[in-house]
Amino acid sequence: MFIPLFLIGENKIKIRGKIEGLKDSTLIAIFKDPYAGSIISECYPKNGEFEINTTVNYSLSLTYIGFKGYKPCYKLLSYNDEIMITGDVKNIDKLTISGGQYMNDLLQAQKLGIESRFDTLESWSNTKVSLSNKELLKLLYRVNILVKSIRDDVVTLVAQKPGSPVSAYLFYKTIHLFESKNEMEKIMNMFVGDAKNTTYYEMLSGEFNLYSLGVFPTKKINDKIKELENTLEQEQK
Repeated sequence: MFIPLFLIGENKIKIRGKIEGLKDSTLIAIFKDPYAGSIISECYPKNGEFEINTTVNYSLSLTYIGFKGYKPCYKLLSYNDEIMITGDVKNIDKLTISGGQYMNDLLQAQKLGIESRFDTLESWSNTKVSLSNKELLKLLYRVNILVKSIRDDVVTLVAQKPGSPVSAYLFYKTIHLFESKNEMEKIMNMFVGDAKNTTYYEMLSGEFNLYSLGVFPTKKINDKIKELENTLEQEQK
């Protein structure tokens, strides 16, 4: 589980934490890209307590934070705010995070489960499905309900928080579930403020321009649904 940390212009990042049982030898790092190993800042805890203070001058990019030797990373969203992380190393996948309006937006979005539901769909779209007609009908029914619930929650989130980078991020991630150009345009026109100052909004604009030109990128989830619908239709003939 990776953690998007939105950065807007010069962003002063301050992260404080107290994790019971965390060894002093554990490296704690903030990354621009965890796959490229680009460390922005790092520190070591002392008796479980740590603090990271750094300033980044690039804007509108994902950043990640992680604890060396432990698999989970935690999603943080900060713009010149202070983030607090607390918990126990025995339950490092259940740490408590607080601080900042955008962090609160992200936590609320996590409770809605939009991203986790989308990840479930994306994982499913990469699997081979071999089912009877009856089972296939049930699967398609469940998948279509899941798609609709994600779409509805994204629209609601953008309407409620049109200026939050979280809204732009989640719409960008799930945009291929929205097949109507008019619906996409309506959502794009909702965004204001910091949401429009993110790379996500820029990429959304690029996607929308492609749709306007009649260029539709590959959409694994939608393609998988259509594939199963076609299979079912052929079987029923």
